[in-house]
Amino acid sequence: EIAVGKKLGSSFVSNALKILDKIKTFDVTTKKSWISEEFFIINPDTMDPKIIFRLDSQIDIQLASLQLILTEAKIDLKELTFIDLRFDKPIVRFAPKNHG
Repeated sequence: EIAVGKKLGSSFVSNALKILDKIKTFDVTTKKSWISEEFFIINPDTMDPKIIFRLDSQIDIQLASLQLILTEAKIDLKELTFIDLRFDKPIVRFAPKNHG
């Protein structure tokens, strides 16, 4: 738990900075982000997808998964609303299709 007076592990901060740097290359805009426990949450209340990373390890694998998910969504013309990369199999939600 993060609280006033507590220190974050240096790996959490460096991993969060690595994530922010890399997602720029994926054309993901970061309007708001924060660290909560060992998780890094991006865009929690914007039109862009909410993305959750696990900060303790495997940042490169999570970033590779994100890149693949974003690429497939772009090819399939699907709008993403939520991507959770904390697990071995990421959880992905798409926006409902408009039938009109």
